Amino acid sequence: MCIIILKPKNKPFPSEETFMECFFNNPDGIGIGWNDGIRTHIKKGFMTFSHFMEYIDQRSIELIDKDVMIHFRYATHGNIDNKSCHPFVIDRNYPLKYTGNKTIIAHNGIIHGKEFIKKDLSDTMLLVQKINKKGLNHRSIKPILQSGKFIIMSPNKITIYGNFIEDNGIFYSNDTYKPYIKPQKTINQYNFMDYSEDDYCHHSKECIMYGVCYYSGISLDQEIQHSDPLFCPYSMIDIYDESNNDESYYTDKYTDDYTDEYTDEYTSDYINDYTDNKNE
Repeated sequence: MCIIILKPKNKPFPSEETFMECFFNNPDGIGIGWNDGIRTHIKKGFMTFSHFMEYIDQRSIELIDKDVMIHFRYATHGNIDNKSCHPFVIDRNYPLKYTGNKTIIAHNGIIHGKEFIKKDLSDTMLLVQKINKKGLNHRSIKPILQSGKFIIMSPNKITIYGNFIEDNGIFYSNDTYKPYIKPQKTINQYNFMDYSEDDYCHHSKECIMYGVCYYSGISLDQEIQHSDPLFCPYSMIDIYDESNNDESYYTDKYTDDYTDEYTDEYTSDYINDYTDNKNE
């Protein structure tokens, strides 16, 4: 997926929470690029969130009056390494740090075609090679740019391709900067036959970050924790009993003492013999 953020000059950077959401959804490397009217600049290869935030904290005042683009990568082609992070200098090399008069580019999306598939190189890296040879205005390049989401930055100009979301004066190439809240399912919508065990919530990063179970919508401090401290019981309500070839349900006993404390009894093999009884 990836996401590109464009912070126009004299606008503050997005919050750390927004950056964190971008990184959780696009965790394969971060890069930053900006121009100052004379030169373009790149600093990229941040593979951890803390490393990136340390850099932003150090440079935020200096960059407040600059147009700045930030790219969070979700790898679909090529390696997951610092060299593959965006933005790229339109050049035959892929420097991690750059200051000069060359154009820089960041991309959100997938570029289709056999020529953009190569071991160890991403589709955008191969596009950069092609642009370096043919130029941005070549007839084989323009359709690619016009059909995707790109930010192209020269020392004194910015060109945006594709539809970006404007939010408080900041531009985002998609909505993965926002927290994702999965719609809560009712009890009878969960069915073991529809989900493999890998689909069940084991309290992924989304759960931990927001304190709400990704599957159930229930806050973690209210959820029942079984013998597996990472297992989310409310993600699996309907259970398929293979021995009887029909459905059975959780035995779920809870006390309603206005504190929403729950207790659960279940068999060691949680795939079998569940019934669901709530004692009002």
